[in-house]
Amino acid sequence: MILRFRNRLYAVAFIELAFAAILLGLFEFFSDLMFKPQMRIDKTKVWPMLSIPVCWEEDYPDFANEKKWAQNSVHQLLELNSDYKFGDWSKRCGAGDENAIRIAVADEWPLTDIGYRPRGSAGPTHLRLNFKFAAWAPACSSEKIGADGMSIREHCIRTIAVHEMLHALGALHEQLDPKLKERDPDCYRVYDPILICEAGDDQCGQHPVALTAYDHDSIMNYCRNGASGNFYDLPVQLSDADKVGLKALSAKSGMFE
Repeated sequence: MILRFRNRLYAVAFIELAFAAILLGLFEFFSDLMFKPQMRIDKTKVWPMLSIPVCWEEDYPDFANEKKWAQNSVHQLLELNSDYKFGDWSKRCGAGDENAIRIAVADEWPLTDIGYRPRGSAGPTHLRLNFKFAAWAPACSSEKIGADGMSIREHCIRTIAVHEMLHALGALHEQLDPKLKERDPDCYRVYDPILICEAGDDQCGQHPVALTAYDHDSIMNYCRNGASGNFYDLPVQLSDADKVGLKALSAKSGMFE
């Protein structure tokens, strides 16, 4: 009798352990499914509003067309796929434009502060674009017309503008996914996110979170055109997953309003 009771206890304990293991496996599966990074964002840098003013550090009269290209692509890809609004981009930045995205133009590597920088912090969100491509990325300086009917230079300007504006909204580089080695081995051979982030790259974010699944085709992914390719020569477009992530990001901003 005692032996039968003991065996029954062992059976119950085994069933409970098996059930717990199944629940743990399901939790890990769905956590990975739901929270793998697709559009990686810094959760502390989400803008607290959806209407975000944009201004230019200078008038840049020699780049009137280039300014329109940048604004048009941001409108077509970001504004029309989210609730964000950036105004008409006509203003030159003044001393009071702290809660704004302030755009400068220089023949340097395009660079942007990640997300919202509240008044009294390190300053407004700065965004730098390149319209000439003489000193940096000279391949983008070509006026050769591509298959999409625009010059390579215009193509680069439009793609970079969208990429950098997403940084300004709080989005991080896709290839800095900590599980990149398993998710995209070819990309990992060029971009080791652990080494990059340990070196203090700002693009890793202070508090990175994931919105959906890893996206090789994201406009935020340096490996979009192969690990060593120039992703700026691909179509000026968001991936389907980018659109999902952008809507989720704007929904977070909308919670503050």
